[in-house]
Amino acid sequence: MSQENVELIREVYEAINARDEEALWRLLDPAIVWVQNPNAPDPGALHGHDGVRQLGAMIDDAMEDVRLEVDRYVGEGEIVVALGHMRARGRGSGVEIRQPRGWVWWVRDGRVVRHATFDDQTVALEAAGLSE
Repeated sequence: MSQENVELIREVYEAINARDEEALWRLLDPAIVWVQNPNAPDPGALHGHDGVRQLGAMIDDAMEDVRLEVDRYVGEGEIVVALGHMRARGRGSGVEIRQPRGWVWWVRDGRVVRHATFDDQTVALEAAGLSE
């Protein structure tokens, strides 16, 4: 895992948490494949910036005050795995949630070309071909 790729992924999290779409689109390849958490209500892959926008709208409909918090990064080559938590509050219910997450990022030529989210950090590492 290169330090340059880790810095790129840190910038992705900063853009997501700041809701800075302009910065996010500079970091994500226009043809990105964004794979949803297998346990999400609507799992599967989203394609391109439009797909990521659709995901953002779905999340905004269900939750507010969403924050992605990374505790550590691991990886190899073009793959960066971020291990941490998602914090949010249910829209309407006000129920606060904090759930573990493993996010796998594939980087090529300074942009994210693929992403996958998991609620099991061990499964995220395995998806990236890594282990603890």
